[in-house]
Amino acid sequence: FRGGRAFACFGGFQLDLTQSEMEGDQAVIDATAVFGGGEIRVPVTWNVVVEGTGIFGGYEDSTQHLTIEGKPKKTLIVRGAAVFGGVEVKN
Repeated sequence: FRGGRAFACFGGFQLDLTQSEMEGDQAVIDATAVFGGGEIRVPVTWNVVVEGTGIFGGYEDSTQHLTIEGKPKKTLIVRGAAVFGGVEVKN
């Protein structure tokens, strides 16, 4: 996984990245929801940094983190806007 974009307007999106391998140590996903919502599922070994802006909506990081010795840490940065909607990141 190198990064990407997800957009929902009066609807929703679901991204399941639980079986993905991240290329490099960091990836960025632009996840925007307008009058809708989104769900992003990530592996338990990934760190998540939420930098999204909520306008009558919000972003939620519901992930649990697991450290596996010898495996490099990967970081997913979630950006975008949630306008009258929401985006949740979980395992």
